[in-house]
Amino acid sequence: MFNWILPLFKPSFWFNAMAVPFMPWLERALPIVLAFIGLAGVVALVYAKFGKGVEKDARKLWREIGTASLLAGLAGGLLYFFHWQRVPYLSMRLFWLLWLAGFGYWAYVIWKTHFKQLPAVRAQERERAAYEKWLPKPKK
Repeated sequence: MFNWILPLFKPSFWFNAMAVPFMPWLERALPIVLAFIGLAGVVALVYAKFGKGVEKDARKLWREIGTASLLAGLAGGLLYFFHWQRVPYLSMRLFWLLWLAGFGYWAYVIWKTHFKQLPAVRAQERERAAYEKWLPKPKK
């Protein structure tokens, strides 16, 4: 039942210079998924650039998501091309693992910046503004 999981724990699966083909369903689905990721990045970049009524922080978030998605789609497409052409060493499955880890980390950084750090900075700015409201203003 879990015969497809067992090779994942063997180093020869990840470091084979001439990678064996993917499973047939993955061979067909992967380019579609990568194209979808790339197109989603283009749509996010266009929305960040031309979206009406989008505030500055939301634009920055959409721009970062779009850039990450577009680059993930292009880099994944390049990896798929190397795999499809059976290029030695460049078609190693290790690169797919590095691709996934790299763009997963990028997504984590975007999430941490926009949903953890920015709200804390805004709360601190509101608190500071509330405090400074009662301080005497310099005379002009």
